Amino acid sequence: MKTLCEFIWRSAESSNDPQLSKHISEIWEKTDESFREATLHYFVTANCKCWDVPSIPTNDQSSVVDQCVAFLVRKKVFNNVITFGYRAADHSQVASLLHCQSTNLNVTRLKRGIWKTVYGVLGNKRFVELMINHSIFEFGGTAYTQILGIVPREQEKLGSAQCRSSNKAPEYLDSTLYLYKNKGNYSPSKAIPCSPEALWDQMFQIDWKDFELSHHSQLAGVRQLLGQIIKNHQKIKYHHILNNICPRTDMQDDPNNNLCQTDIKLVSRFLVVIFEKTFPLMFFGSRYNRSKILSKIRPLLKLKLHGRMPFSIITEGFRTSDVVWLGKCSKTDPRAALLLQDLITQLVEWVFRRFIPSVISSVFHCCEVSATREIVFFRFDVWKAMADPFLCAYVRDNLKKKSECCCHEAAWKMNHGCLRLVPKKKKKQFRVIFVPLRGCKTEKIAQHEEFIRKTIKPAICVLQFLASETSPLAKKLSSPSDIPSSICLFKETLKKTYGCVPKLYFIKFDIESCYDSIPACKAVKVLEKRLANHSEFFIRSQSYFDPVKRTLKRFSTINAQSTPCEGGVAIDKVQTVHFTKHEILTIIKSEIEKSAIIHEGECYTRKKGIFQGTSLSAAIVDLFYSDLMENETVFSKRNRSESLVLRLADDFLVISISKSYIESVERTVCAGFQEYNAYSNQDKILTHASPRRNEYVRFCAMDLNLQSLEVLKHTETLSTTCAFSSSTRTLYHNLSSNFKKVLSNDLIDPNLNSSDTILKQVFFACINVAESFCLSYVGNPAPLHGFIGFIRKLAEIAEVSCERAFPNQGISSDARKAVFSVFVNFLKDKNMNVQNTSRAIQALLQLTKTINSK
Repeated sequence: MKTLCEFIWRSAESSNDPQLSKHISEIWEKTDESFREATLHYFVTANCKCWDVPSIPTNDQSSVVDQCVAFLVRKKVFNNVITFGYRAADHSQVASLLHCQSTNLNVTRLKRGIWKTVYGVLGNKRFVELMINHSIFEFGGTAYTQILGIVPREQEKLGSAQCRSSNKAPEYLDSTLYLYKNKGNYSPSKAIPCSPEALWDQMFQIDWKDFELSHHSQLAGVRQLLGQIIKNHQKIKYHHILNNICPRTDMQDDPNNNLCQTDIKLVSRFLVVIFEKTFPLMFFGSRYNRSKILSKIRPLLKLKLHGRMPFSIITEGFRTSDVVWLGKCSKTDPRAALLLQDLITQLVEWVFRRFIPSVISSVFHCCEVSATREIVFFRFDVWKAMADPFLCAYVRDNLKKKSECCCHEAAWKMNHGCLRLVPKKKKKQFRVIFVPLRGCKTEKIAQHEEFIRKTIKPAICVLQFLASETSPLAKKLSSPSDIPSSICLFKETLKKTYGCVPKLYFIKFDIESCYDSIPACKAVKVLEKRLANHSEFFIRSQSYFDPVKRTLKRFSTINAQSTPCEGGVAIDKVQTVHFTKHEILTIIKSEIEKSAIIHEGECYTRKKGIFQGTSLSAAIVDLFYSDLMENETVFSKRNRSESLVLRLADDFLVISISKSYIESVERTVCAGFQEYNAYSNQDKILTHASPRRNEYVRFCAMDLNLQSLEVLKHTETLSTTCAFSSSTRTLYHNLSSNFKKVLSNDLIDPNLNSSDTILKQVFFACINVAESFCLSYVGNPAPLHGFIGFIRKLAEIAEVSCERAFPNQGISSDARKAVFSVFVNFLKDKNMNVQNTSRAIQALLQLTKTINSK
């Protein structure tokens, strides 16, 4: 990357035409000092892909810019920032080359100011070359703004696409194949079709008749094998096998919902029995192939929510030559060998994408546990016994049937969604989720997505903008990662005032059924009050490229409000939406009043509250409780230098040096906030006087020591990576990156945490890495040398993080020892798939001994 000034001079120097070089030099000398200074604030880099420069026979700079945009649009270069908002004008009656859907400010800028002078200096041809094949970034003091060229992340994609354009993208298996199939009326017999031809069509993409023509001699054997599979499956007594392997749990003795689930080991064993009874050994060709397939069932079941398993891991090591019923593997005919390999891949894919999910869905209800990523399995009869009493009471108390809404497809005036029930850990408690319906027809889906993009998402941005304007009486958190910095600021305030952290008192509570309890009319009044100071909103979409993380994030600006993106590149996405405050209010009212949930084929609207899961519900709840914090006297009249109030959604934590203040908060919380119909979960209220097992209090996945005001993230709350990989190199890179990320945030701030607490954080983070390795690595035993090198790298990351926090205090060597000790313990427990475990333990103990001797 070079400055615009350098680009201009290099253009002159690289020219083979002395006259042109002289011309550029003369014009440059005639420019004023402000122009030359300005060229130092713009940076130019060549695009990954370059086009032949078109000839544009005009001397009007604005027209040249338009012609360049038109050229890129015709070439379908829609990832260039100057093509955003444009498309080709293809109607015969349109005289213009372009149709502008949204105003592109970058194009406007390139027609004005210094760019007219740049055009005069470079001349027509070189200016067009700059416009077509380069990217330009303006430096604004702390961040860059891209005004021309390919979006940085797209540059990388383009480059990698050129290297692997012929390769297919990797495919994955995930838990969505069997999640939330909660009807309970799916017959196991339907897992396999009733005829060999139908079974073939379900398994393979090649038509049965085409296979019949090319494999006539073995057709009878194929038909016989598929027929045998169908007969085998029809004979299976599902209920008998289920009761023997996965017996029904006694719900009377279970204190929480989790104990009603069926263990994954039992589910896996059940599937293996069904599998072996259904498919003859010949189907997979050998015991080796069958064991390869069966060994991947449990890893599939152990996937977390949104987890994925590469399909290549399942087929890895599978012997194609053993499956003779599909044809013999030809060494002389590459096409036949390729076809056979493709059929084998389709066969294995059918097993994991169709057969296994169908069997699971026929006898188990699968879902995640609320507020976790853990997926659990319930027998349908157990799930029905758990869920039905709750659903009956919920429908009776919160919903009302909408009898006139008989056809969901036709009832376009209502926002329809399906009812999803997610179990909480506590017995008989569930979370009701509204899952929006998009429609079945292509045009309906397109309309829904257009409505979300142009109406709902901008409305969410407006609500978030309104929430950001709230007074700072309580610290509203965007995520749990905001907790350490908030605690740190409060700690520093106390130290400045008292010289140390004085004795603290606290109360932690949350709101019971926060979505169901919100009065809709009160929520609308809160919004009206927030909108009173605004007349209209202009929501403009932008992107932010982080050059360090190599990530591209999208965000929106409201009414030209600047968004900080220090050190990165801001990219204007051109799309602008305009709403008046009355339109925003109409959208919100429609979302609250015209949402209907479908349960057992019937439509229901709400008697009270709002549905959790509708597009705007989270933003409405956030704004509602922000208003509560501002208007309830117990929060608004407090001494802010002596107390801290944290809120994330409906979870609250109040810390203060005043015992009497915390007691007054407790009285208010126990009585409830009547104006907002907000009442706390009485059994979840925790105060300084509550009996606790340890010195830490867990708040939103963070452990807080409220005596020293220090914060930890325990192993239990760190997300375990389950990125299945048979490549140690890839896995080591991913795990070390995650480890570094955990040790580079506010938890390693010496102003917040002591050296002992930081060492605990290193210990917990390392346990998380070791657990992730055990879950993720599925290849042959990892080579010893590479494994020890990986642990050394983790130790180095821990050392650097601790040394940065507490330089020259010896904590870095303790951090290295903590890393080594974690892996020694895991290796001793034989949980790690590593070559020569005993030698690995000895090597780590020797490294620890070396540290001790220094």
